[in-house]
Amino acid sequence: MIHPIAAIESTEQVGGKAATLARLHALGVPVPEAVVLGCEHFERFVRDNRLDATFAELSLDLAAPASFTAAAEVMRRAVERAAVPSATLAELSAIGPAAGPSPWIVRSSAIGEDSEHASFAGQLDSLLDVRSAAALEQALRRCWGSYWSARVLFYQRARGCRLQGMGVIVQRMIDAAMGGVLFTRSPTEGEALAIEYVHGHPGELVAGAVEPERLTVARGSRPSAAPFAELVEIGLALERALGGPQDIEWLVDRADKLWIVQSRPITRGPARQLFSNVNVNENYPRPISPLLYSIASDAYQSYFANLGRQLGVREAALERVEQPLRHCVGAVGGRLYYNLTNIHRAIAAAPFAAQLGAAFDGFVGLDDEGGPAAGQTPTPRSRVRWRDAARVAGAALRSLASLDRRVAAFEARVDAYVARTEALEDMSIEQLLARFHEFLDLRFRRWTDASLADLAATLGYAWLRWTLQRTLGADAARRLPQTLLLAIPELVSAGPIDALWQLSRIARADPPLREAFVRLAGDEPERLLAIIRADPRHREFHAAFDDYVRTHGFRVSGELLLTTESYVDRPAALLPVLAPYLDIEGPSPRERQATQAAARDRAIAGVDRRLTWAWRSLFHAALRATQRAIGYRERARLRQALLYSRFRAVVRQLGVELVARGRLRRSDDLLFASWREIDAWLTGHSMFPALFGEIVELRRREHARISATRPPDTVRLPVGDYLETPIDPREVGEPGTLAGVGVAGGRAIGVARVLEDLSQAGGFQRGDCLVARQTDPGWAPLFYLAGGLVMERGGMLSHGAIVARELGIPGVIAVPDAARILRSGERIEIDGDRGRVRRLARGEVDA
Repeated sequence: MIHPIAAIESTEQVGGKAATLARLHALGVPVPEAVVLGCEHFERFVRDNRLDATFAELSLDLAAPASFTAAAEVMRRAVERAAVPSATLAELSAIGPAAGPSPWIVRSSAIGEDSEHASFAGQLDSLLDVRSAAALEQALRRCWGSYWSARVLFYQRARGCRLQGMGVIVQRMIDAAMGGVLFTRSPTEGEALAIEYVHGHPGELVAGAVEPERLTVARGSRPSAAPFAELVEIGLALERALGGPQDIEWLVDRADKLWIVQSRPITRGPARQLFSNVNVNENYPRPISPLLYSIASDAYQSYFANLGRQLGVREAALERVEQPLRHCVGAVGGRLYYNLTNIHRAIAAAPFAAQLGAAFDGFVGLDDEGGPAAGQTPTPRSRVRWRDAARVAGAALRSLASLDRRVAAFEARVDAYVARTEALEDMSIEQLLARFHEFLDLRFRRWTDASLADLAATLGYAWLRWTLQRTLGADAARRLPQTLLLAIPELVSAGPIDALWQLSRIARADPPLREAFVRLAGDEPERLLAIIRADPRHREFHAAFDDYVRTHGFRVSGELLLTTESYVDRPAALLPVLAPYLDIEGPSPRERQATQAAARDRAIAGVDRRLTWAWRSLFHAALRATQRAIGYRERARLRQALLYSRFRAVVRQLGVELVARGRLRRSDDLLFASWREIDAWLTGHSMFPALFGEIVELRRREHARISATRPPDTVRLPVGDYLETPIDPREVGEPGTLAGVGVAGGRAIGVARVLEDLSQAGGFQRGDCLVARQTDPGWAPLFYLAGGLVMERGGMLSHGAIVARELGIPGVIAVPDAARILRSGERIEIDGDRGRVRRLARGEVDA
């Protein structure tokens, strides 16, 4: 039967969400008109079509994430084939008008949803903008079908809970001018209330698809701005009436009337932390060793703390966030992840915390990816003391004004370290240990000059987007930077590509060498290199090749991992990468960059024509600052890669010496100890020196086990808990069009090549479309060959996005599951302007 919300008496009739709406209505809270199709209709639908029997035949296993997707697909097809009972169809003919004029929103209301212990938030479907009887029936079927979606099945199995039926709400859809969520207990600020909101309908906010504005309200205070004063008053009243902290969805219509559309208990449990590998996976794309994890943990803590000191943040403020800073990164499945909860907690202690938090998110690519998919907790606002704020702002301006000198000083320190690590084979263990400690000193205490380049890029990019948004609107702020940041002058990232191009020109001019490349580069690169070195006819290429290895050979995919062989270690590995360049007639990389520079200048001129003189000056200042900062950041990253390559050589040689003395079994054993353990063991301060070898072997086995798993990109865990089975339960369908964020404009059509890492690049042809979870600077040589780029992760300032813009390659990032959905060999269309990737049907003619 149809239940008007005023007549609902029990959860069993209609489900938890509808029962709460009825209680809100009874309390006098403004709730849009609604009626509910009772749970008995769902039960009849399941019974008549034997859907329970179908589901009982399926197998679900937390250790096999594909089982959830497979089961969901079976149930989706069963629901599509199932007949809606005639009694339900009769009810539907009247239910729409009873809910008020269209459009309507159709929402699931399951028994067991929105409880204290299992909210099922965002798990079940809601359908917006339903306008006809036919659409209403289709929306009903979608709601019912979501009862068996992969995410719901996984949620129930993982949490040990189960839904017991479903009602469906049909509610008048409010034409929203603003909307969002109110937490009557902030997840990060204890007693404070936290508000997240967007302009327009909040549906995308609840789904995690847009980055919200945030407001924190101290308990006992009252915001002055509408509608927040009324919202806080209602929220506190509901907290009292409903018996605990509430997560409340609200919106404001075009007449400025506040409506409450849902309230659920904030699920009880321990404090939770949000881990994400966004951005950090660019530097560490594969599992990291225990040695590298111990270095990264301390390095990130000192990075943020020393940067704060450089900017004049008081020591007392840094002491208050010492614990979050100590744990601002973590490891999941052997991979390095940001602990975003702790990073934002630390940022909150600084003046301008909200602005710095937003700038950080933009820098690492969180806002480019639509915000953290798992639902990042609101960034709390710190109390700004204007004297502190002025001091920090002044220190920032002074530091950034001297950025060229600071980055040059960092480069000089790295170059000096490289010079001291040239003849490692001649060094004693004591001398190698001294080089080991020198690296740690550089990484922990002398990195601030490099971190200022990151800060400059962060603030410059935020400034540029702010200027565009204030003058040309949000769409321009999202879309224009990809063109405005084309062809940044003197970008060191282009160096390896230019050098490979010159190498290929030398090889093309040597017919015997070119023929040898065709025969041997793919399958026998070592033999090809031996021929190059032995035959005097190839003397020019040999010299240029060796110069490339000396100058750029340390730049490889995973160059910071300490476990990756570089071209310095194995020069022959460069030859298959170079081989496709020989077949290219042109244009050269520099000619392509000139074309990109012309497109950039046209975009700048277009912006200039739309701005007043004052705003035009501000825009050009922001653009210059961003371009220069990105250039400085890339210089610092180049030296970082060189530094890590030399440190890897130090650790490797130290292992060789210890094996020769019988103290280690394998030369790479040191990778499985922390830097503190190595220091203590080799200086005579270890408490259990005899157990060093056993500990190393134990970690080696466990590292191999967890490295074979594939953890999700975003993980939310209670403090102190670990992801026991690192799997990603997201549904992977076969859609024709994938949505992401365009970072390099243009359109490309070509064959998709899905690569896990650069070692799979053999046979990559000019014009192929590169598809990867993420890329790092070592992939740059492949970019010149690619017709287009698709990445699951990254941001506008990630290395892959920068190089794609430099070379004029259409690029789309933040495409969920792209590397699993797309298949190598199929033809795809990449639209870098609209942020879309389309799979082309076989035989489809390119438009």
